[in-house]
Amino acid sequence: MRDLAILTLDLPCLHHDDDDNNDVGFDNDSNESGGCGAEGVSSASMAMVVTLTNAHEKDVQKGNFRLASPSNGNQHSKPHPALLLDGKEWLDIPFELQPNQVMELRHDFTLSAVSDATNHVGSKYDENQNASPKLQLWWPRNSDNHLHPTLYRLYSQIILVTNDSQLSHDATVAFGIRTIQTHIEQHLASNTQGRSLKINGQKLFLLGGNWITSDAFFLKSNSHDRYCTELSLHVDAGLNALRVWGGGIIETDAFYECADALGILVYQEFGLTGDNNGRWGGSYEWLAEQQEEFLVYAEDAIRRLRSHPSLFLYGGGNELYPETVSPPSYVVTQIRTL
Repeated sequence: MRDLAILTLDLPCLHHDDDDNNDVGFDNDSNESGGCGAEGVSSASMAMVVTLTNAHEKDVQKGNFRLASPSNGNQHSKPHPALLLDGKEWLDIPFELQPNQVMELRHDFTLSAVSDATNHVGSKYDENQNASPKLQLWWPRNSDNHLHPTLYRLYSQIILVTNDSQLSHDATVAFGIRTIQTHIEQHLASNTQGRSLKINGQKLFLLGGNWITSDAFFLKSNSHDRYCTELSLHVDAGLNALRVWGGGIIETDAFYECADALGILVYQEFGLTGDNNGRWGGSYEWLAEQQEEFLVYAEDAIRRLRSHPSLFLYGGGNELYPETVSPPSYVVTQIRTL
């Protein structure tokens, strides 16, 4: 089991048209004063996706993938539900893996809350255990003084029915409940246009900076505490977004976990830069020779990062030019299918 992700599909407070479900191209005049707020939501449409692998050469593996609030999924603790999944304390999703098969298992469900929200993490709502049963949304910095980057946890188990209901794997995933919409907005008065961003239906003004790997050899920077400290400096400077430079790396899990907790939006570039792929050095042809390897790298990055509510945008890379050549159009087309 790897790359477990909990994704938000829709929120009842958005009230958008069906044409807006793809997060692009919505009407500029729609929902200007709407969107979601500090009161939270009674339910949310969610999706669970996870990659399952059967490494056996001959044996078929059958089982159930269980998803629950941490206390519900742990058989050693007293059941005390804090979240409900399709109105139940847990979900059991059956699967069957053929020998050497890799499968992406997906299940859509409705998430709702009960009064004792004991599985809140990284939220200012932790101290209020008797709040009304509302799901609090994940909000980035500078949204509003009353809006915070709330995170929840769900617990997962893989139970193999072919081995007397043997517990094969278990894991806990932190996630935030949020939607992102983006479009090109026309400003008629100045005859200009620019990209606009909505989080949970509310427009957000981005104040961003550039993140370059702070230690190329990870001798000192590969620390959860150091990442959170360094990202906190950006918060103190008033920023709410960071671009992870394409000449660097896809950052460690600790970086994105700290961004989730602090409410910093992340614009992630893939590992392409004009410094060495043809514009100022190297060759435009290198991707033709390593296309398969690059697409594996890109897919792995997307799967690993997709559950982080802080992630709001992917970019092809740093200072890529000319268009359709760096990177080649056929590579861009394939990345967009991942």
